[in-house]
Amino acid sequence: MMDREVPHVTCLGCGCACDDITLTLQQDQILRAERACSLGTAWFGDGRVPGAVRVDGRECGIEEALDAGAALLHPARGRVLVFLGDDLTCEAQRTAVGIADQLRAVVDGVSSEAAAAGILAGQRRGRATCTLGEIRKRADLLLFWGVDPDERYPRYRSRYAGSRDGRSAISVNIGTDRGPPEADLHVALRPEDEVVALSALRATLRGRELPDLTARLPELKQLTELLTRAHYVAIVHDGESGD
Repeated sequence: MMDREVPHVTCLGCGCACDDITLTLQQDQILRAERACSLGTAWFGDGRVPGAVRVDGRECGIEEALDAGAALLHPARGRVLVFLGDDLTCEAQRTAVGIADQLRAVVDGVSSEAAAAGILAGQRRGRATCTLGEIRKRADLLLFWGVDPDERYPRYRSRYAGSRDGRSAISVNIGTDRGPPEADLHVALRPEDEVVALSALRATLRGRELPDLTARLPELKQLTELLTRAHYVAIVHDGESGD
């Protein structure tokens, strides 16, 4: 069996969404993922998924499994939780939501804990966002808030941060969550001071003076000056809590 190459595959191993991956396949097995980082290689794996269909622990055909599932779900209509697992395709999620609609069910997923708070905050207060392409083309100041991209998003800087020419970087360390070591400015915060620092930074950028907070966190003055002088600031943070 000849190996087959599939170019321009998008990797979802982290938030970089690298779309220049070339997979080498042999039948249904992934042999290589060219240009994928270690996170991407782990995410792709060998591409194989379990093929067994079981009901009550015994293997059976797909039709029998569907009948058994429908028999369980139909009487529970209006009292069902449809939970979306990770690594589902858009088509699979669309179908699952359709089933939930028929059952008058609640839909939840694995990303709720990490994403729900940010979604609610955006709905209530609004948010400023950008695309990775805008960061690559326009950002002249990158603020890494408690995250080192080389560890969390290995290809982030090579694909989106670009050359250091004309671009500055600020590293804000939150306890043991550290930013890139070669940044132009380093700010170290205790975890209990993170919300205080964000509040003081927001107030200062809006022209309000909070002398008690700025005296407690003197690094914020220089950080504020750099942010206000920049033309396009990108704030990079980790959207998911660590282990």
